[in-house]
Amino acid sequence: MSRTLPPPSETRLFEVWPFFFGAGVLAIVWQGPMPERLIASFFAHMTMQMAVIGLAAPLLAFGLLRLLPELRERIPADLPILAAVSELVFVWGWHLPQLHDVARLSALALVLEQGSLFLAGLGLWIGVLSLGASGSRKRRWIAAGCLIFTAAHLGVLGVYLLIQPDPLYACSELCVRMDAPSGLEEQRLGALAMILVGGLAHLTGALAILGRMVPAILSGEGGKA
Repeated sequence: MSRTLPPPSETRLFEVWPFFFGAGVLAIVWQGPMPERLIASFFAHMTMQMAVIGLAAPLLAFGLLRLLPELRERIPADLPILAAVSELVFVWGWHLPQLHDVARLSALALVLEQGSLFLAGLGLWIGVLSLGASGSRKRRWIAAGCLIFTAAHLGVLGVYLLIQPDPLYACSELCVRMDAPSGLEEQRLGALAMILVGGLAHLTGALAILGRMVPAILSGEGGKA
């Protein structure tokens, strides 16, 4: 009598590819040439930040929840709210002129900056992906709202940096290489990176969550409250 083989594991390598892609983004950002270039380049510094919170964090969160699907049920509804507020504080705080210049010149400050942004971003995306996949209409609205809030404050800061007539940061003028764009040009390029990478990544996530709610809303169901 033949024996029935056990079913293959639902979690396969190709199903958790976002986790490995996210880890790859972090490896490139943290171990590549950017840490050396950021001293002389505001754009390189901003690219690091947006790659961490707008690319690596969502990819790692998505892959982690595929690896450990039971985490979805354990995520409290207020996690994305707390993470979104924390990310607001960290993003705006690290763009204060004094803290920004220190992070570009001090390895320890850079580690603190990148670590705080990464943890806040990872917590935000784990929270919103968990709530967004639930059957609760309220939880999905919370998830989408947190991403829209984050996209909005990144966009506002990006526009603020973009419209400045002069560089806001001392390091943008003192540390820039002779063959590099001016400090003001670097600041504007960095502002565009914040808007286009950070802002759009979070807005896209919010639209994806809201898009999953449209069929239920149109059918009059709307999901569980």
